[in-house]
Amino acid sequence: MARSTLKVLGFLALFFLALLLLPRHGGPTSGNGETQFTAFTDITQKAGLARKITIGDAVSDYLIDVKAGGACFFDYDNDGFQDIFLVNGSSRKDEREGHPPHDYLFHNNGDETFTDVTAKAHLGASGWHTGCAVGDYDNDGYLDLYVTNYGPNILYRNNGDGTFTDVTAKAGVAGPTLTPPNGVWERRSVTSITTAILTCTLPAL
Repeated sequence: MARSTLKVLGFLALFFLALLLLPRHGGPTSGNGETQFTAFTDITQKAGLARKITIGDAVSDYLIDVKAGGACFFDYDNDGFQDIFLVNGSSRKDEREGHPPHDYLFHNNGDETFTDVTAKAHLGASGWHTGCAVGDYDNDGYLDLYVTNYGPNILYRNNGDGTFTDVTAKAGVAGPTLTPPNGVWERRSVTSITTAILTCTLPAL
């Protein structure tokens, strides 16, 4: 028993010693001994990625309303640069007014900027989308895209020419069709969010 107690006390002593030393090594230090930390700069506007991602209404009655958002970073045109696909949700207000939100595909220009190629790529579907995944399902050398949804999921085949084709039905991967909930699951206040991209600035050592 005494030996076990000594082990526990020794562990606690090492733990608190680590806590005491941690602030000294929180980041690189400058010449005057002050701790410096990694900084981020918001370049969303400069990069051309400022879009609104909708996650339900200001007050949503159903939990599914606020299950949205996501992104896939993948080189859809094999030019060596990572492009961005943004998953969008929806809101009952936007649908009633006839302008539901849609997903976005951004082409990486290779110069720290992006071009919205959603319409050109045929990827501007609307719905209660919740996520995405990437993979070359037909082994043709081009990455395809799968979007999860409250309702039928969507499989997009990459045509290799900058466009995509919805092949969900042909591939049989729509998934189960969910029915709307009968009652109120959860009521919460949410707001639309805006996408942001940050650059990382490392402190000088």
